[in-house]
Amino acid sequence: MSKASPWLRLADRALFRAARSARSHRGAQVIEERVHLQSTVGYRLAAHIHRPASGAAGFGVVLCPGIDDPGTVFDADQAPVTADEIARLGCVVIHFDPAGRGESWGEEDFGGAEHQDNVCVALRHLGERYHVGPASLGIVSISLGVSMAVGAAAGVAGAPPAEIAWIIDWEGPSDREIITAGGTKMAPAMGHALQDEVYW
Repeated sequence: MSKASPWLRLADRALFRAARSARSHRGAQVIEERVHLQSTVGYRLAAHIHRPASGAAGFGVVLCPGIDDPGTVFDADQAPVTADEIARLGCVVIHFDPAGRGESWGEEDFGGAEHQDNVCVALRHLGERYHVGPASLGIVSISLGVSMAVGAAAGVAGAPPAEIAWIIDWEGPSDREIITAGGTKMAPAMGHALQDEVYW
């Protein structure tokens, strides 16, 4: 079987992106609003809310970016799903820059306890502002965003678990060995040894 030419693959990807972009703008109009949240330790967190212009939102969704992305990655078609695409389904959506990224204050935590707290802060904001109960709240995480999403849902270091109904993990690695290739790749950059049970 012959391999497709690189030009054919590039054309295919370009066509797919154009089709997705056109499809993602169909449906209900979306209102986007910039907000600032405050983490438990006092960091100012930059966030964006996307909601249907009709005002009707049956579910609340928090989006968690991958290892070094700000929340604004969900504004562009480079993400597997955008905040607007989810909002057009009738959801109120929030994405945020985790502490130490984008416009948020603080230190990079690579999905650790601080970033897990940021997720909980975003969930509380949606619940309180839009009166979305735990049965209608969920999290979508991409790649290593799974560590902050699952950590928030489970509760770590004595923090209470977030009250949510579901998590969707989009290609997040399943354990520390896979994430770090047995400790040889990302562990030094992430600042956490494989033996750091609280983090992992």
